[in-house]
Amino acid sequence: MPLRKSLIKYHLVNFDENSRKEFDRLLKGKHVKDKINFTIGNKSRDSANHRILFVLFDELITGGVIDMTGKQKELFFKLLMNSFLMNGQAINQSTLKTSFSSWKGEQEKLNSRNQRKLIRQMLGIE
Repeated sequence: MPLRKSLIKYHLVNFDENSRKEFDRLLKGKHVKDKINFTIGNKSRDSANHRILFVLFDELITGGVIDMTGKQKELFFKLLMNSFLMNGQAINQSTLKTSFSSWKGEQEKLNSRNQRKLIRQMLGIE
């Protein structure tokens, strides 16, 4: 089902007006002008939650991101690092790799299913 931007609930992922505009640029296949500040926290509350960001793109990209490897995964990480901040901080590439591996292994856990439900609600597909 194609994504309908009119159904996107940006507030569910704490996007302010600027982040919403920049996310819309990404959806159009354009580069962001200003990085999107992703602020949904994780359990430690010290940084934003990479896993929710992974779920977002797993839902947006045809075929998802969960099975990406090699060059595809490298390009995906580059997109994230060039387009997003995590609570105002640049994304750390090694943290991104570790978080992605952990996220892939946790997809059947309740918390992961709840994250996916949140993103599907945000995108207006659930």
